Parts: sequence; C-alpha cells; structure tokens
Amino acid sequence: MPLVVTLHVYSQRRDPSWILADDQAQDFLERVRALEIRTPLKARGFPSRLGYRGFSVTAVPGSLLGGPRLAVRDGIVDPGESQASFFDPDRSVERSLLSTAAGGEVGIAALDVEESLARPADELIQEQAEALVLQPPVPNCTPKAADAPLFDPSAWNVAPFLDDNNCYNYANNQRLMDFSVPGLAHSFKIKNACDSALQGALKDGLLKVNDFSAQLQPGEGWYVALAVRPGHDCHWYRQDANGCWSHKPGVDEATNLDNSKNIITDPSLTSCDRGPYTDFCGFMVTKKGVVIH
Repeated sequence: MPLVVTLHVYSQRRDPSWILADDQAQDFLERVRALEIRTPLKARGFPSRLGYRGFSVTAVPGSLLGGPRLAVRDGIVDPGESQASFFDPDRSVERSLLSTAAGGEVGIAALDVEESLARPADELIQEQAEALVLQPPVPNCTPKAADAPLFDPSAWNVAPFLDDNNCYNYANNQRLMDFSVPGLAHSFKIKNACDSALQGALKDGLLKVNDFSAQLQPGEGWYVALAVRPGHDCHWYRQDANGCWSHKPGVDEATNLDNSKNIITDPSLTSCDRGPYTDFCGFMVTKKGVVIH
C-alpha cells in the first residue's frame, strides 16, 4: 500500500514529502496499531508555530488508516475527526517517520524535528493544552493602515484554503490556492536570504520601508514584514486592522501568536519568538492589486 509522508516544517516553500517503501509502511502501521492510550486532543488542533509542526501520512481512501490523512505531532497520532487520537509518550512514531527520510533537503529540515523530539511528549501536550485554554492578554496595538485586513482566521483556516496558501499569500491577503513566492510572477528566482527575498517582493510591487510608524491612508496599502531561516526558507507577517500582527505558517492555521504563544506587536523585536527564522529582514508595504504567484 503506497503511503506518502510529508514533513511540515516550512512556511513559504512547500514541505518535503517522500514515499515509504513497503516494509517502512508496514512498520509504520504496526507502530500505530500498537498504541493503546487514547486522547481527545487533535494533532492539527494545536496553535500554529514556526519550524517543526509534525508529519502527515496520506493513504488511499479506505485504507487501514481509516481516512486519507493521519497527522502525527508532539506525541499525538491523529487518525482524523471521526476517531479519537492516540498518545505516543516516547514519540516513537515521529522518530520512525523521521528515520525514513532521505538526505539532502529533508536532512536539513530534520534538524527542527530532532530538536523537538528531545522534548518529552507529555510536556509538549501540557504546554499546547494550556495555550488552547489560557488566552494571552490583548496588547495595546496602534492601527496604522486604513486598508489593513481584519484578523479573520476563519477565512483561511478552512478547506480548501488552509492547505494551499502560504505566508506570502496571507501577508498579501490573496487566497490564490498556490504557494506564492516573491518575484515568481515576474520571472525572478529568489534565494532564501533577506536581500534576495526583498528584491523578489519589490518585483511584485511591494515597497520597502524602514518601519511601520507612518500612517497609511486609504489606497496606500498595509504593512508586512519578512524574516528568514538563512538558506532554508522565508516567512512573512502582516499588520492587521487592529494594529497587531498575524501570520500563516505554511499549511498551518493563521494565528496572531508567536512561538511562545504571545500576541505579536512587532515581529522585529527579539521578544517576538520566530523559532528558527532568526534573521529579521525588514518591513514592506503591500496593497490590493499587487501581482504575486
């Protein structure tokens, strides 16, 4: 039975995928069947974050997985909405899936997974469960742009838009059903570095600015910001109508929280937890009508 594994680790670019060999697929299914502890937590129900966000395993409909996708993250093995999840305390399923990955690009991305796997599953579950219940206080953000989109994650966090739009689509408020890349619509190929990604965005019609202090009038657009995981991936934020910032990490849900579950008031600050996206590149202004792809 062919099984396709996807490692969810990137934001702007597509996540790496690979096909399990027959013996690997059999080992995976046996590990899942051996799990005994049930939990109501869902792997895709946790708050979004940058960096490692679990695996998905896709199978043909009607397979032993009970559905087209099984999600595995932070010790939760989730067979879908119709069934309760399993708890994998030693995270053996995640470790086994990582071991099936080839080298190269997957090997580089695996660094995020290995760092996460060093943390006990029960510790992560407690942290994620608290984040779902305990909402951070809303800071006093100052609206800066008349055209800034409302923070309305429900418009993005549903099928089919969730899985087929990335952070760049979200920052530009364009649900294009494609992972857009700065400059691609204008035949410019970027590298995963600040100068290159900013240049690609300039090709698309965005404007570079020093900060987000100026008030933008109707028709002048709204602020976005870029951070980079050097050599690997880019990530975009946008300032919403309320003056705070939000983002959409790859195929994960749009959120106004950073990796430490704090509301984002300024993505350039060291207090904003951007995970592995350590290089802050700067601010830009986008608007309705910019052409991205």
